[in-house]
Amino acid sequence: MKWSEESQFFVKLRFCTYALPDKGMNSLWQVPLLGFLLALAILFRRHFAYSARAFLVAMFLQGFIIFSNEVRNEPRRALKNLTRYTFLISLIGLSSLATLTLLAPKFLVNILTTNYRFLYASYEKSLAENFQYYGETYGWLFGSLTVLGFSTGTLTRVLLPLKTSFILIFGSISLIQWGLFSRQLGIHYTTHFTWFVALGLTALLWTTGLILKKKARILMLVAVIILLTSNAVMGLTSLGIFDNSIRPFFSASQPPIVRQDYDEIHRLIDYLRQLSPERKPIFVAASSGILNDSLLQVAQEQIYGRKLFRVIDTPDVDSRDYYPLSSLLEAQYVIVATPFQHHLPPEEQDVVKVVVDAFTENWELIRDFQRLPKQFVLDKGVKVSIYERTRLTSAETILQTLHLMQERIQPKPSNQSDWIVFSRNRKKQLSEIGNNLNGTVNIKADFTKAMPTDFLYFVSIPEEVKVTGNVSDLKCSNLSEFSIRLLTLNQQGELINTTENLQVSKAPANFSLSLPGKNAAYLRLDLVSRDRSKTPGSCYININNLTVSKKT
Repeated sequence: MKWSEESQFFVKLRFCTYALPDKGMNSLWQVPLLGFLLALAILFRRHFAYSARAFLVAMFLQGFIIFSNEVRNEPRRALKNLTRYTFLISLIGLSSLATLTLLAPKFLVNILTTNYRFLYASYEKSLAENFQYYGETYGWLFGSLTVLGFSTGTLTRVLLPLKTSFILIFGSISLIQWGLFSRQLGIHYTTHFTWFVALGLTALLWTTGLILKKKARILMLVAVIILLTSNAVMGLTSLGIFDNSIRPFFSASQPPIVRQDYDEIHRLIDYLRQLSPERKPIFVAASSGILNDSLLQVAQEQIYGRKLFRVIDTPDVDSRDYYPLSSLLEAQYVIVATPFQHHLPPEEQDVVKVVVDAFTENWELIRDFQRLPKQFVLDKGVKVSIYERTRLTSAETILQTLHLMQERIQPKPSNQSDWIVFSRNRKKQLSEIGNNLNGTVNIKADFTKAMPTDFLYFVSIPEEVKVTGNVSDLKCSNLSEFSIRLLTLNQQGELINTTENLQVSKAPANFSLSLPGKNAAYLRLDLVSRDRSKTPGSCYININNLTVSKKT
């Protein structure tokens, strides 16, 4: 089992804790130091917040154990010590909070306001799957020896009771909360438990070394060396890549990722480079180890030392991402892999699958593309086809595609706003939509004199609708005036009503637009130049706290 930098860091933190006196923290410098280290661990990797929480809970429980041992003989002193101990632990938590506030205030706000469990729900596995995965990662034999080490050390009183109880409480809480709350699999998450296994095995060696006689001790040492050597060979070399009834008792092998289609990937990269010398946007409808958007970006840098074509960042995971519609409208080329490539269960990656379905089931959207004759065959027979855009997608087709995506991706992806970028024919889409905690959205938008930018609101619309917001951070060049135009559209995308608000490009301002919403299925917000000069011009603005409400 290899130790990552994060694992080594957290082990040092735990060793610092184990060095504490049995009956509390007698040195005040330990309080801010522990708080600082806990905060630093969370900044290293966000999921260490689970371990930080387990750490503090374990310390509280340890305090009650100390209290229960003292209260029978000296109740007043025991209560005083418990109060002091609890106060110091609270200070550790406050020190961590202060560190996060000073070093990473935005990070802290995100942690406090984001439901990460909901965001990463697609990655969650059952308790049984977690138990099996981590058991096989360490090996059932070594997991059993860990339990045996703590048990024998405790029963024979070789291990210090209070410090051992803290380790056991901390380890147990870490295991329980991971199995019940996080429930994610991954070799990088073993950093939460490796320290526990290492200390358990060390406890076994230490205990047996002290209680066994000389000959038995030598036999034990030989047996341990054989087991550890065998485990290292199986876990770190290709000799461990086999499957039989004995294999799960030893640590799982983590061999390097090797593929047999390097030449085909090279040909695919060359083809894309020749296909799009102008760096037109490429959408990758695949999300597996065989093919994904990141793989193509890294591959071109490895081969040519720089990025020669542009791959759009695309959604991958239902619980975390958004509809792929805006990215598809931007794309000049779409890469489709069949069969559908996914790294999670297919039902958790509908945001990818819906694009594959669109091209394999010949949705109306596909009429705007043509399949190029060149195909590629990657590992495991995965066929890669490339489609090139031949025309702009009509508003009617966009709405039809949005409706199909809404039907197929249930529930709505967690990062999907009630607005989408509706613009077409953009060489590079700079517009972004961000959700606020109060239910409003912030929009970063770019538009030119010749090319407006449109946004579509696609949830239920009140009979009298009011849209408000604040325009700020205007960065305009040769564009003195523009308007914010609001339109109501029916189910087919046909215009019902429209109104607009004229804005001066140098003056931030609030705006309010109202329209009857009866029979409207959608709202469209357009940013349109009103500058009559013939000089090319452009504008980049922020619309903050964009709100759709019922007019009163």
